[in-house]
Amino acid sequence: MAKRNSFLLRRLMFVTMVAVGFGFILGLSWNTRNSSQQAMGAKDSTLQPAPLVPLPQEIPSNLGDENSQKPNPVKTGASLFPPNPKQQAIAQLPSYPNLSSDNAAPSAQAFRKLTGDSLGSANSPKVQSGETLPENLNPNIPKDNATPSGQGLQETSSNGISPESPSSEQPTLNFGAPPEFQSKIIKKITPLEQEKVIALTFDDGPWPRNTLKVLDILKKNNIKATFFWVGQALKDNPQIGKQVVAEGHTIGNHTWHHWYHHLDASTAAREIEDTAELIYKTTGVRTSLFRPPGGVMNNGVADYAKQKKDVIVMWSNDPMDYRPHSADQLTKYVIRKAQPGAIVLMHDGGGNHSATVEALPQMIAKLREQGYKFVTIPELMKMRDPQASEVIAKKDLPSRPTTSP
Repeated sequence: MAKRNSFLLRRLMFVTMVAVGFGFILGLSWNTRNSSQQAMGAKDSTLQPAPLVPLPQEIPSNLGDENSQKPNPVKTGASLFPPNPKQQAIAQLPSYPNLSSDNAAPSAQAFRKLTGDSLGSANSPKVQSGETLPENLNPNIPKDNATPSGQGLQETSSNGISPESPSSEQPTLNFGAPPEFQSKIIKKITPLEQEKVIALTFDDGPWPRNTLKVLDILKKNNIKATFFWVGQALKDNPQIGKQVVAEGHTIGNHTWHHWYHHLDASTAAREIEDTAELIYKTTGVRTSLFRPPGGVMNNGVADYAKQKKDVIVMWSNDPMDYRPHSADQLTKYVIRKAQPGAIVLMHDGGGNHSATVEALPQMIAKLREQGYKFVTIPELMKMRDPQASEVIAKKDLPSRPTTSP
């Protein structure tokens, strides 16, 4: 009897130990699963851009209104765009067909919904309260909806800009596209008699510090460049945008969000129209120059730009300053690839481009040593050789170039 009781006791202890062990393992697994879900949720919250959701019939403007709720701004120094090289981001995209004419974007007027001067965005850095801007941010630049200074108009008139006056308060500076360039794609332009001219272009601004430093370098060297603006960045930095225009530079449209993925027709139209309207509202500029983010030609925005008869401005000289190259490496690449009518791609916005700022004076000096003059995109288009068949790129240009802005 004692042996039987001892056997039952040992069996009960064994079953108890198994139950306790199973419960411990189950609890540990549940805790690990919850921790993983929380970590993934935190990681997913940083991904940019967010996946598209079905749009309602009435699409709100990116410009927002005074009563709309504003998200918290990104900390100063944070990048508006993915931190990894953009070429890698594009390489991961699936292939999408071009939008057909059946899905044509709505009229541009449907997306021009200005709602006052309340401008704010969570997706590009702002100068924090109490922080001092560099001295070269001109304090005399006109405030919102004010007429650009006469000096700015005088400078830009020699830069291919024709003024027109939609109202008595603010004239329009129009960077138009010649008829032969409308709805076309250009990578470079062969100038008459192979004149040694080259166009410097800067993407993703306007941006605190970087843009101001670039402007200072260009001004010291008496050079005019072409800036392709992201709507979000201009929304956060309107005074810097006004300074770019006041100093006589050319402006192009680079969409609102700088998205690479496929967009439906309405969203693609809004990306361009909201940016165009903010450029006009802030600086008085109308532009027909468009550069698709990443050079992606098949996600909807380039199709809409063609419908508007914009000129699609690509590039022929890309030093890849969106990668961690040194200033010397950037300079050597630009000099090696320089040729008459080349379009150089660089960045003043979208992240830290201190190497670009450092390299710019070296590039300018070395290109001048080789006899090059600097022009804007509108000036370059006027200089084209009509006998050069390669001037205007074919419409079947590969939709995903090997490098990207």
